[in-house]
Amino acid sequence: MKQLLLPLLVFLPMGGAILSYVAGRRSERARDALVALVCAVCLAMAGWGLLCTRRGETLHFAWEGFCGLGLHFSMEGFRAIYSLIACFMWLCTSLFSREYFLHHHSRSRYHLFSLLTMGATIGVFLAEDFYT
Repeated sequence: MKQLLLPLLVFLPMGGAILSYVAGRRSERARDALVALVCAVCLAMAGWGLLCTRRGETLHFAWEGFCGLGLHFSMEGFRAIYSLIACFMWLCTSLFSREYFLHHHSRSRYHLFSLLTMGATIGVFLAEDFYT
């Protein structure tokens, strides 16, 4: 279960980005709730990962053969702290952006790219090698 934490931290916001965009075409409240939920779940997972690393564990995930070189994530010490801070910042941003962008028309697109960027940022923090 702990091994799935790392790819979920990276790919959950990316999947949530697509779902929030689709939900935003139907209901703005559903989109805002979904974005906040994705950020809160990622924050909880990053917090759990930080607790695991504080007990001396190093979390690893490897998907050998992905695009020829594999996909490798690792979480320990600073990586866990950076991931937790990024998730907290994105949660705050998602909560405050509702009021800030109240009169703008492309909020669904904003949340789409915001969550994609969140997943990519966490992926950079957790990347174990240059290729990943």
